[in-house]
Amino acid sequence: TLHNLNFETTAGTNVAFVDVNGKASTSIMDILLGFYEPASGKVLFEGIPQYPLNMVAVISFNPQLFSCLSVLDNIQIGLKDIEFDQILQVCIDTGVHGYIPGLSLGYDTLVGENFAVDLKQRIVLARTAIRNPTILIIDDITSQHTVDIQGNRSLIEAFHKVMDSCTTVVFSQRLPIIQHANKICILEILLQNGTEEKQRKMTQFIFEPEFLNQAELPHVGRCSMVCLNSPEWPWIALGLISHIITGLGLPACARLFGDIFVPREELPRTSQFWGYMILIVGSIVGVSFWLQVTAPRICEVVGACTSMFAAMVAAFLHGWKMELVLLLVFPALAFAFHIKTRTIVSQQQHQYKLMKPANQIMAECLQKIRTLRILGGEEMFEKLYAKKLTEPYLLTRKHATIYAVVYALAESGVHVLYAASFKFGFFLIQSQHMGLVSVYRIFFPLGICIISMSHLLIYRQEWINAQDTLQNLFKLVRSDKLLKNQKIN
Repeated sequence: TLHNLNFETTAGTNVAFVDVNGKASTSIMDILLGFYEPASGKVLFEGIPQYPLNMVAVISFNPQLFSCLSVLDNIQIGLKDIEFDQILQVCIDTGVHGYIPGLSLGYDTLVGENFAVDLKQRIVLARTAIRNPTILIIDDITSQHTVDIQGNRSLIEAFHKVMDSCTTVVFSQRLPIIQHANKICILEILLQNGTEEKQRKMTQFIFEPEFLNQAELPHVGRCSMVCLNSPEWPWIALGLISHIITGLGLPACARLFGDIFVPREELPRTSQFWGYMILIVGSIVGVSFWLQVTAPRICEVVGACTSMFAAMVAAFLHGWKMELVLLLVFPALAFAFHIKTRTIVSQQQHQYKLMKPANQIMAECLQKIRTLRILGGEEMFEKLYAKKLTEPYLLTRKHATIYAVVYALAESGVHVLYAASFKFGFFLIQSQHMGLVSVYRIFFPLGICIISMSHLLIYRQEWINAQDTLQNLFKLVRSDKLLKNQKIN
């Protein structure tokens, strides 16, 4: 918390803040930029409590550039009616122009990680100079990761040339930055309850993200995934038993539905019995469904396999001729469900690939929202984002028709095969090879088999996604370079 902070500066002067603990400068800068309002007191500009952001510029020695924009757009972002000759002159003054011949597309080259830090810093200086700000705020907090300004005389000269044209507020601990200040303020913060020691220990570690090379990813098999869930084994066992009971209960219900079809004269005698039987089976299945909340997704697959196996056995006992025909139909049903599932997954993957450039723009915008807000580049990013969305929208609309046709054919194929099975059952009844009740006893389990098969086919893609996720997770967990012990001086 900041207390008793009071300073005043005149136009054209240079005020430097040396933050001993490195914790107050960010708060002061946020207040000066209007991101936060002080609980007490005011920030006045020529006696006015507020000032427009277009009069303020911020330079950070960790250059905030946008990789989705070209060098030219990074300089002129947020500006309107600016001539290229003006930008060219500023680039010559700040030393950016000397790097342009080495870029593949000149000023239209996208800013990339291969850019030298010195070039990035000069682009930031050019972006600041073209705005001719009234107030310049310099943020040098993260200087240990950035350009060695002490060894770059030309950059210092360009830097001070920008500083001399406006009122400057500097946050730094480096002598080349603050030595020209008219006033230097030393910031100190009292930390209590051991917080300073805790912060000191925490700053000894720097998270160093690694590029995950696909060839180096560890193999993740079924055993790895099962061992990872070892603390939940008791609950998994309970859920597994529940799913098996449910899997057996669904074919049992189908069997009971088939037995309901009896001659009319026997209905009064059998209806009460079958009603109680369905109630008992339904209660058991209901309790099993309630216990299934303790089970992971794989238990549903076990339950689906149980249902399909029990239904096929029940159908085989009541009519082996029709069951053999249905066994020939099942591969076609499986293929239809596979096509449908594959179509959905491929559509999602294709959409993700098309949306990737737009998502990258949005992610960078959110990551550097403070810089974007200061530069006033919201409108430019909005147009760029909309432009990146146009191509995915048109291609997605085109492919949606194709996907709809494939999905409809796969879905209709299931119903066609189902209808053909009914037709074959009708033929068996007409030829007196099977009775009506026996046919119904087969068709109800057939429906259970189709539902169970859909669960199995959908789970295959989920298993692949889980393996991909765990490969990356195990790579991070097993890596010895996840935390690199580095002291920050």
